[in-house]
Amino acid sequence: PKRIIPQSLLISVIGLGLFYTFVSWCAVAAYPTEADMVAKAFSDGVNFFLTPIQTFVGGWGYQLMSLLILTSSFACGMAFHNTASRYLYSLAREGVLPQAIAETHDHHKSPHKASALQSVLAAIWVLLYGLAYGFDDPSGQAWLGVYTLFAVLGTGLLLVLQAVVSLAIYMWFKKNGGGSLLATVIAPLISLVVQLVLVYTLVANLATLGGTNGFARSIPYVGLAILIVGLIWGFVLRSTNPKAYGNIGHMVNEG
Repeated sequence: PKRIIPQSLLISVIGLGLFYTFVSWCAVAAYPTEADMVAKAFSDGVNFFLTPIQTFVGGWGYQLMSLLILTSSFACGMAFHNTASRYLYSLAREGVLPQAIAETHDHHKSPHKASALQSVLAAIWVLLYGLAYGFDDPSGQAWLGVYTLFAVLGTGLLLVLQAVVSLAIYMWFKKNGGGSLLATVIAPLISLVVQLVLVYTLVANLATLGGTNGFARSIPYVGLAILIVGLIWGFVLRSTNPKAYGNIGHMVNEG
């Protein structure tokens, strides 16, 4: 597993990157001119990839791609939900959150209470957006706001998290030694730079990714606020509950 898992991960990342590059190239090449492509991206970003499908494949291809987008969006939502649930569960096991969240299901052994808490939090946010704009709003601003803020914000914060992890890997091996130069210095630093470039690219293109509404413009500030709150929480926890603070990240391999 120590050899196969890293190889599988590397192959998956490279394969997905090449596939996404190919699909993006196909979409860009489908438009007559660069001006047409840019205009379509800004005026109708939702159908930027779907319009070429309808033009060159037909209506059935458009409907099929629409269905695949829905199912893949559900899969992404499920992945984010499971990730958030696992984080809540892990933090509860380490004493950062209430211990009740750390309980697992008697039969399935899943973190069902953490999952339920995540579901409740998500439902509250959706309800707030619905109440703010109206559930029957024909413009769909409520749902656009939910998608924009959470999809783009979630992706951006995940990139920030990966950048912090890359820096942490470098700092840990610099302090404790061990490992090869490639694995402990070169790769983490390259990863750190790439992640930061991606974060900058995402923030610089928010108008394209999420539109120009207030939700899109607030994403960098919401992300910064979350980071600041997390840092303050960590400092407070280190002072008031050193044991819980010391347990963070040290219970991964325990049953």
